[in-house]
Amino acid sequence: METTELPVPVLRERMRARHITLGRFAVEAGVYPNDLSRLFRGTLQLGPRRMERIGAAVVRLGLDRDEAPPPPPAEPVVIRIRKL
Repeated sequence: METTELPVPVLRERMRARHITLGRFAVEAGVYPNDLSRLFRGTLQLGPRRMERIGAAVVRLGLDRDEAPPPPPAEPVVIRIRKL
């Protein structure tokens, strides 16, 4: 099994780029959002089982892959408003 390290700032940036909230990530990992937030800040140490679940959630959400965000649409989105 391959092990890689992913720094928290990089993980947060990937979450932001993919619109994944801390709450959704916590649900996927099976941990409390407050614990995950404290872990990201470096004020909480978690056991190996929880860290394993967090690592699995990173893979399931695709946060382990460094992908460029999708390009913007070719044509700008136009909203037409009709006045009654």
